[in-house]
This record gives sequence, structure tokens and C-alpha cells, in this order.
Amino acid sequence: MESKDSVFDFPCPFPIKILGLKSKEFDKTVLKIVGRHAPDIKQASINNRLSKGEKYISITVTITATSQNQLDNIYKELSNCQEVLMAL
Repeated sequence: MESKDSVFDFPCPFPIKILGLKSKEFDKTVLKIVGRHAPDIKQASINNRLSKGEKYISITVTITATSQNQLDNIYKELSNCQEVLMAL
């Protein structure tokens, strides 16, 4: 149960933006990590965008967040992944 001091009213849609070097495996790695914590990801909730020079890619995955703990675990695992440069 979330505390009443939470900024979010769970469950709620929550976009997570992940940045990294463009590679064939980056998408798979990111979706595997996020999917462990939010297994109900829909293809329509995933957006990719290449940088101007196409060296970097940002992936935005909108999940249905169920708790602050869930979000903390997603960000922790993404931050520990060497392929991820930044997660917002």
C-alpha cells in the first residue's frame, strides 16, 4: 500500500525514457529489464527515436505503474545496465 504522501496515484500510466548507443540489442535489453517489473507492456506503448546523427537512441516505454517500489526497481536495474546511458 502506497503512503498518502506519494506524488502519484497508483496505478497510473508512467513513461520511462531510456537513452543509449544505437544497437540491435539495445531495444531487447531495455524491454527485457522493464518487462521483468511491468510484464503487461503493449507494443503501442513503446516509442523509439534516433538522435540527429543516429549514434544514440531513446526508447520511451509507458507502463502502468503500480507502486513507487516498482518504479524504483525499474530505475535501479536500468541504471546498473552498462548499455543504458541515462534513464528518465
